[in-house]
Amino acid sequence: MAGCSSGKKTENISKEDLGIIQMDSGKKIVYGMSREEAEKILGTGEKSDMGKFKYESGVSIFYRNNSVAAMILDEESEGKYKTTHDVGIGMLKQQVIKAYGENYVPSPSEMNLDYVYDTNMNTFINGYNTIAAKDADRFYAISSTFDENGNLQRILLFDCLFAIFME
Repeated sequence: MAGCSSGKKTENISKEDLGIIQMDSGKKIVYGMSREEAEKILGTGEKSDMGKFKYESGVSIFYRNNSVAAMILDEESEGKYKTTHDVGIGMLKQQVIKAYGENYVPSPSEMNLDYVYDTNMNTFINGYNTIAAKDADRFYAISSTFDENGNLQRILLFDCLFAIFME
């Protein structure tokens, strides 16, 4: 199994893997962190579509019960934030695969790359279609979108309760 550039093995996806790092300070925002803690790093967000909060830095966060349930890095975050696996906007698809491994979900589009992990069974699964709402928060996912040149445009870190059911 491929390791990432930080020396971690991508044998699973943990809460720590669902995190971002502010590049100039090294401060982390991770899945499950309180909104108060996250906003100490990000500043105050502006509520946008689907209950997300957008921050000036190109980061969007969806909170569930005042805790981080999903994070999105968009193009504006380039050079400001990266994932805990040292993945940042603008990276090539092969670099993302090197960081997260080969356990991605097969996709008909070269522009997407998804990893879905069952934390109860401790295994990667082959998509979202077997996940029931009552169990969705135990499945963690990392989803990437690339441009026509294979450069990372957006990365999402979330649980599947958010991804599938927008909760």
